[in-house]
Amino acid sequence: MRMTGRARAAVLLAASSLVLVGCSSGNSSSGSPDTTSATNTTASTTSSSDSGASTVPSESASSMELPQSVIDAAKKEGKVVYYSSEVKNINDAAAAEFEKKYGIKVEVLKAANPELQSRYSSEKQANQVVADVLRLTDDAIFAQNPDWFVKLDSSYLPALQGFTATDFADQDRSVSSQFNAYSINYNTDLVKSGDAPKTWDDLLKPAFTGKIALADTRTDITWVGWADAMQTAKGADWLKKFGEQKPTIIDTATDAAQQVAAGSYALAVPQFPAHITPLKAKGAPVATVVPTDPALLKPDHIAVSQDAPHPNAARLFANFRLSREFLSTACGLNVLVSPVDGVSGCEEMPANPVIAKGAFTDQEEATMASEMGLPPAK
Repeated sequence: MRMTGRARAAVLLAASSLVLVGCSSGNSSSGSPDTTSATNTTASTTSSSDSGASTVPSESASSMELPQSVIDAAKKEGKVVYYSSEVKNINDAAAAEFEKKYGIKVEVLKAANPELQSRYSSEKQANQVVADVLRLTDDAIFAQNPDWFVKLDSSYLPALQGFTATDFADQDRSVSSQFNAYSINYNTDLVKSGDAPKTWDDLLKPAFTGKIALADTRTDITWVGWADAMQTAKGADWLKKFGEQKPTIIDTATDAAQQVAAGSYALAVPQFPAHITPLKAKGAPVATVVPTDPALLKPDHIAVSQDAPHPNAARLFANFRLSREFLSTACGLNVLVSPVDGVSGCEEMPANPVIAKGAFTDQEEATMASEMGLPPAK
């Protein structure tokens, strides 16, 4: 059973191969973390409580930067290692912008949630932690092993000013930096604009029978979450009708998007808009739609390793990744909802969204797969 500690007020709770990016060629030296707390220059700011939240009516960029002593110590460490299941273009942007700002290399290990959790757990249990910062959409590892991660609050990461208690989970060992909007991505040569799906119910049209690439909803928590959110929003009968559309199971959402771009399928679900961003940039005939009947959102989880090999660089990178500055960049690359208001380029929280859950029992996963007529996962 995979556990979750996620809840969000006033909202219904509801890829695979490893890619190493941005390897550092410079020297790396581990160091002890600089424990200087960030100086809060906003008079109206209140410190975070045990919930990990802080209340900030307005924040300035300078008040959310770490002390120079932490930045200097991070530069001496030379690099930061980031394990992330995020789409590649956002990972790449985070690494490039952080390196440009601070001159510190970022090594990104991109993989699906199950692989990253397994790899991190194995390294931790062998006392050989590699990842400084871990980003997943599955919070099981944080919920089950909170002592593996640093307790987060705005004194440790000033960028967390303005985040609320409901953005934190797992005894404040992880925090959600954004909510990803689930989408339908389609091939514009095979599906003309007037026939393109605009709602989740449009997926049930006979015209799309046998033409849907389905990112495997049996194995990756992100896509299991979509199926569960659809069941919450539409009922088990909707999943049954969707299964009757005879979707083809594709291992990862990235692969599904690529096959749609190649014309092998008309549609791909579940997806995020960012899955087709690099394909569209290369001229592929693809487009995306984010249905609102209802909007389905998936929170991510970011945490800092307690035994980070580069503790100051880990702290600095996590603060940067959670900053309004970078969240604005990320929102320009995907359709994202910010946990804090007023971030340029980010979507407002839609009315009555369904937030995908972060964990399921094996029985829950098997039941949803059965309702869609899918064979058991291998």
